[in-house]
Amino acid sequence: MRILSRHNVTALTCLLFALPAYAQLPSLLPVKPVASTAAPAAPEAVNAKDPQQELTDAQGRLRDAQDALKRIQDQLDQKTLAVNARNELLKQFNLRQTLADRYAQQIDYLKQLQVLEQKIVDATQQRDSWVPPAGTAPWSVVDGDVVRNEMLVYAARITQLGKESEALSEQIVSLSREKADSESRLRQLQEKADKNSDADRAALEDVRGRLALQTAVLVRTDLERRVKDKDRALLEVRRETASRTWDYFGGRFVLPPEVLATAKADLQGIIDRDRDAELKALARAEAAMARLNKAQSAFQRLDQTKASARQIADARAALDIAQADESAARSEVDRLRQLIEIGGYGLQVWDARAIIYGNPRPDATRLDDIVQRVRVGLIRIRQARDFLQQSLTTREQEAFDLREALLGTKSPLDQKVIAARLASANAQTDSARSILAALDKFEQHLTVIQSELGVYSQDRTLGERLIDYWQRLVGVSKKIWQYELFTVDDVLLVDNREVKTTRGVTIGKSVGAIGILIFGFLLVSWLIRSAIGLAERRIGLKSSVATQIRRWLTVVATATLIILSFNLVQIPLSVFAFLGGALAIGAGFGTQNLIKNLISGLMLLVERPIRMGDLVEVDGIKGRVTSIGIRFSTIHSADGVDTLIPNSELVEKKLVNWTYSNPDARREIRVGVAYGTDPVQVKNLIKSAALAHPDVMTQPEPTVVLDDLGDSALMFSLRYWIRLGAGTDGREVDSDLRCEILDKLAAAGIDVPYPQRDVRLQMAQPLTVALMHPDAETKGR
Repeated sequence: MRILSRHNVTALTCLLFALPAYAQLPSLLPVKPVASTAAPAAPEAVNAKDPQQELTDAQGRLRDAQDALKRIQDQLDQKTLAVNARNELLKQFNLRQTLADRYAQQIDYLKQLQVLEQKIVDATQQRDSWVPPAGTAPWSVVDGDVVRNEMLVYAARITQLGKESEALSEQIVSLSREKADSESRLRQLQEKADKNSDADRAALEDVRGRLALQTAVLVRTDLERRVKDKDRALLEVRRETASRTWDYFGGRFVLPPEVLATAKADLQGIIDRDRDAELKALARAEAAMARLNKAQSAFQRLDQTKASARQIADARAALDIAQADESAARSEVDRLRQLIEIGGYGLQVWDARAIIYGNPRPDATRLDDIVQRVRVGLIRIRQARDFLQQSLTTREQEAFDLREALLGTKSPLDQKVIAARLASANAQTDSARSILAALDKFEQHLTVIQSELGVYSQDRTLGERLIDYWQRLVGVSKKIWQYELFTVDDVLLVDNREVKTTRGVTIGKSVGAIGILIFGFLLVSWLIRSAIGLAERRIGLKSSVATQIRRWLTVVATATLIILSFNLVQIPLSVFAFLGGALAIGAGFGTQNLIKNLISGLMLLVERPIRMGDLVEVDGIKGRVTSIGIRFSTIHSADGVDTLIPNSELVEKKLVNWTYSNPDARREIRVGVAYGTDPVQVKNLIKSAALAHPDVMTQPEPTVVLDDLGDSALMFSLRYWIRLGAGTDGREVDSDLRCEILDKLAAAGIDVPYPQRDVRLQMAQPLTVALMHPDAETKGR
């Protein structure tokens, strides 16, 4: 007989106590053998059954699990149980408890399915027996809001349930694959396992337990998906009923003034309540800030005085708690402020609805403005929601970490600090949730406004659409007219005090200033021309003086018109400072000649070295001045050519003005007669010819002098004066006098000799004279 050792006895005892526990595991799985199945490709993991039969089966599984738990608990209560056997029983107990929880969840979902089935039947009957709402059109917009809000809530919930159902379907596919793997593993172990081996038997029972748990989770997940599908089907039936009511309304709503006043009063009451709460929260935040400053000062004082580690730790904890309290108080203030802001937007929503429903033909421009504001509002709401969602996720994670840290810490001081931080994180989380809820509500209002605008746009007639197009065109024109090009700083005098302000220069102001300037310039120019013309006719004002006066009056009038036009359209004159700087920077070097000519023109107008009608000669060009401009002057020559000369050349170069001091000019003609002629007779003849000409001045009278004894003639010079007028040409006078002198000399028998030359030949040797034939000359060439 073999004697067992102490270790063998212990192992045998554990095996004896473990066998009852292993005996409980086969009941976890169906009695029928598991068939070979692959991972399903469709989300339908569990065959559809009668809900009542499914409920009965689930309740039976729950009772079996509870009975097994009771038997395992009785075994655990035995004090003589070995450690290994107790651990194995605890493992089975936990598995049974998890299965019992899953079976209880299955039962709960099955009961929900029965309730939803009955609700769907009732909702279907209500839809089929739909009755129109009481009253006649038009209905109050509040009645429409109730139906429309129901439809929006149903649509949002249906979308959410659809997404959840899809996620559960994907989860069912994954669970089905895991279950199929476990079934395959179980079959392999059943084929290879040695029933007499404790290790194989333990592995087999472990796979069975895991398979039972996976099956329970799979069934629970499938039931959850079915519940969501039923809930979605119920909401779809209810939405169809609400849609019938909405279609019956047909957009025939009205917003009575009393309803509008009540809605705004209620909303204003909420805003006022939030304002009062904000003041209280702000006082708490200021008190928390004061405590924070006090705690920070105390901590810095202890840190600087080298206090004990315990005192510094207490001060640091107090500082952390004060920071957490201040963050929580500040988050409450921010929450109330954002709720107040959202409430103000809500009042604007009601004002927009008053525009839509308060006027049978609202202005298209205002409607477009509402559409644009609604579109921008929806975009900003989505952006704010995304930010708040991220902030909420961060705060929730922070709160979770703090709860974990609170459970793990043992120090009372650390527990206080973590508890304060946890309270602050929870407060900020609640604040974010509250703001998100308000944003969702406000988004719902904006969606209602958007749908109302769409209904209004569809119900308009052709005439109303044309009117709307015209109003939109006018609105666009106004926006273009009021478009701000740039702003200019200005100083206003208010109660003898200078106040700095900023004025905008719009397209409308600019066009108005240009229009006033053009119309005023045309009017002033006509008045100046009329006045100067009248002065020339009545008082004999010279044309040159009249031109100068007209130019100066035009310059003064233009400057006055610029100032007046800018003041009328409220454009400050300081705008020229900006424009002048831009011109000086952009065109400083490029406009040197232009500026030089402008300044020279002003100098000519002021100093008047030349005048209109003056006979001048500059740079070889001689003629009369017909125009003196700001940039250039015009000289009309005797050839009929107008020469434009820059004013800078008239100022810088040598200028001959024949009529600067007076219009009288002396001219000279030289005449030659043959030797032997009486000089006195010749002088008298020439002088008489000059006096006979009408353009020759008698005072001073012409003079004739014997100027030179030439080679072949006696040279006489006639000097006479003429007045250079508009129709007087000196060269024509010279020509007339020469003809007249020739006539008088010819009548007196005085010859005008040709030039004579004496040629002398020195005959040192005889000249050779030869006669040549013409043909020979041609051949020689």
